[in-house]
Amino acid sequence: MTFEQIADWLLDTAERHNNLRQLTDELIGKLMAAGVPVVRVNLGVFALHPEIAGYAVLWDESMSEAMEISISREDTLTPTYRHSPIRALVEDRQRLRFSLEDPNAGAEFPVLDEFRAAGHTDYIGFPIPYGGDGIAALT
Repeated sequence: MTFEQIADWLLDTAERHNNLRQLTDELIGKLMAAGVPVVRVNLGVFALHPEIAGYAVLWDESMSEAMEISISREDTLTPTYRHSPIRALVEDRQRLRFSLEDPNAGAEFPVLDEFRAAGHTDYIGFPIPYGGDGIAALT
């Protein structure tokens, strides 16, 4: 399967999925089958809710399947989130990409140093607008 076919699959079938974790697992499987060296995926969806900011689906190569995590409003006030590329992605609604082989790339985001230390070589993130003002982030 090519990257273009994966993109078409997402556009054609994603809205029919009612389980974001399952959709993420299928996407990871298709990317890996296409030869994309995926070692970590985070798909965060923000919600219009008074207590919950949203939720994330997380996967890394040590996991057999993705897991869902609830994100509280308080989580978005922590330094970890405030200094993360995900916050920048959500606020600026612009794609981000950093070569983690360059020690200065994304220096404003401390989490990228953790990814470098784990041997990761690239970080890419996409904003995914939905509805009127909704935003999700795929990294």
